[in-house]
Amino acid sequence: MEYLKLVYVGFAFPHHENTMGGYHHIASSLKYDYCVDCQTLYNQFSAKSSSVLAKMIRGINRILWGQHIVPWYLLRVLWLSITNKNLCFHVIYSENLIDDLFLRCIGRHKVVCTLHQPFEWFKKRPFWLNYLKRIDHIILMSEDEIVLFEEVTERKNVSFVPHGIRCDFYRLPLSYETKKDGSILMVGNWLRNFELANEVFCKLLEKNPNQIINVICSKENHKFFTNRNIHCFCGISDVELRELYWKSNVVFLPLLRFTANNALLEASACGCNIVIASEQIENSYLPHEFITILEPKFETCVSYLESINKSNANITLCNFVTNYYSWKNIANLTLKILNS
Repeated sequence: MEYLKLVYVGFAFPHHENTMGGYHHIASSLKYDYCVDCQTLYNQFSAKSSSVLAKMIRGINRILWGQHIVPWYLLRVLWLSITNKNLCFHVIYSENLIDDLFLRCIGRHKVVCTLHQPFEWFKKRPFWLNYLKRIDHIILMSEDEIVLFEEVTERKNVSFVPHGIRCDFYRLPLSYETKKDGSILMVGNWLRNFELANEVFCKLLEKNPNQIINVICSKENHKFFTNRNIHCFCGISDVELRELYWKSNVVFLPLLRFTANNALLEASACGCNIVIASEQIENSYLPHEFITILEPKFETCVSYLESINKSNANITLCNFVTNYYSWKNIANLTLKILNS
């Protein structure tokens, strides 16, 4: 049998470009034979370009595709499909790249899709339920929804492979690098319960005006935090983010779901003490003895956070994440699926 050649199809979201976060880092640990860099191909005629040719193509593309972004990457996909045999396309952000034309372009080659959205997202998009049936193998970021996806595909072709992390960067601090400052830190945008976070933080500050609370999220989400003593950041560097992890006594994550949670793994690798507020108990990522999971109730969260006083690093949690969630380990798990 001819050797199966692996094709990476992906990009980095703007908030992950040139940072240590993001699923695109899998390409640094998994040896692909070909790379379809959708980032570069997207940007050639993106809205950032003001040339006359770019504007003309964007106008035509709005008519053909309903959006200004030109799917140039499909030309690369089609060329690889025609000129090669026995390919396996691994699409890392499938929700943004997979459509009927893509599936036609790959022909009879194998396609493996990593999905980041919960099942409910696909259920609301009937066309995606059809795509799921045409995909050879599906990789999920959360283990608890495998059955739901397999009910759609009607095959045993869905696997759980967690998100990875740059464990060489996100790590325990050396003794001279930083000290805990008693702060509470919240990080992230996707699948976050901002209303609960604001309610909890405001009450904590009412009881203790000296409590340091730092929030890292996109600027559009700063509106959820109504107390001016809540320190909101956006666009900070990886080094600054890591330092905030190191300084915090507690990382508080009010989560709607655990899916593909960069902050959870980053904080764990930095040895943070993690408190999660979520209705979802099974998190697929970390043993319960390493973290605290609370009901997403205002009184419960306030009571626990004001009583907790952990100044030591969570070394056990750090070691666990380093052993299981390095990109090298995630790449090895993914490679087995791609080659199966």
